[in-house]
Amino acid sequence: LNWKVEKDGEVIDQGELEGLAVAPHKSRIVTLPYSFPEKADGRYFLHISYTLAADTAWAKKGHEVTFEQFELPVGKVEKEIIDLNNMPKLNVTQTAREIIIEGADFEYVFNKYYGSFTKISYNGVDMICSQPRFNVWRAPTDNDRYIKYEWMEEGYDRLSTHVYSVNIQSESRSSITICCDFSLGSFSKKPVIRAKALWTVYGTGDIVLDTKAHFREGLPFLPRFGLQLCMPKGNELVEFFGYGPHESYIDKRRSTWKSRFEFTVDEMHENYIRPQENGSHYSTEWAAVTNLLGMGLLFIGMDDFSFNVSHYTPEDLTEASHPYKLKRRDETIVNIDYKMSGVGSNSCGPELLPQYRLSEQDISFKLRIKPIFREEISLVDVVNTQFP
Repeated sequence: LNWKVEKDGEVIDQGELEGLAVAPHKSRIVTLPYSFPEKADGRYFLHISYTLAADTAWAKKGHEVTFEQFELPVGKVEKEIIDLNNMPKLNVTQTAREIIIEGADFEYVFNKYYGSFTKISYNGVDMICSQPRFNVWRAPTDNDRYIKYEWMEEGYDRLSTHVYSVNIQSESRSSITICCDFSLGSFSKKPVIRAKALWTVYGTGDIVLDTKAHFREGLPFLPRFGLQLCMPKGNELVEFFGYGPHESYIDKRRSTWKSRFEFTVDEMHENYIRPQENGSHYSTEWAAVTNLLGMGLLFIGMDDFSFNVSHYTPEDLTEASHPYKLKRRDETIVNIDYKMSGVGSNSCGPELLPQYRLSEQDISFKLRIKPIFREEISLVDVVNTQFP
């Protein structure tokens, strides 16, 4: 029995118990010599792994047979409330089509026509190369082989954003909130989703998105709902706190555990024989995507989200029938999903169970986006702050 205790994804204690012998249908109580912290100063997880004590015909000594993870009940860390009174000042200017927001080390441009940002620049470095947009489509998996026709019939694979109005809801010396009313729909169809997005920019450079969306009744459940961003070439480093190390979905996560993981974008891709949805991570609490210098974007969920980065869009994966037909993009595609429907087993088994479907009529999705320079901050310290 191998055990380790992690604090915020970092190993702080570990050990091993040898010579365990328990007869069939019997049990034994053992004590693991770890200690609790005196106060809640982070998230603590106990990870237990059982490995073979000797070689067998099917695996060598040390092969992992099973594992389990438990979050230790040390209490919640009190998040530091950001002081709005001591926040740097914003400079806001408007044109007929744009709202330009400038701070000490950033410049954002919000386009009134698109209802989204067309520029997010931090210390002179562009963080996006196209406007962030809301998305519901995923490349159908083998298990989506039947439901995908219902999705396509309703136009889920070709939804476009229709912006009804954009206005400044509130403005102060150190923050501005922009309200956008929009819908997602396809040609000649009623909108699939009607929504309102509040984008609040603070003097610290933080962007807080608060979305309220209504999903039209009578439609097939959604593949996903979330925000998709395109980051420029060079944003290749990924770090996140969620279920990993390999892909995990709401109904496909028992072989994963919650921890802090680091990968490249290419390492996040699962190269299935037929290209399809892949590489998402269920119940992610925060994720950072940066370039080699450590500059990039940090995504913090007000609630846990599903997270995926790739050099392919869902459309790229949908259109390619074989991996050799995929053309790798230089840009990094980031999907931060309020929820991703499960993958199920409908290629040869039953339909996806209702509890794993994204079918709720009313959706509330909150997300904090912060440009970062890794050398200057601790990601955990930033995550443990919040706006009042």
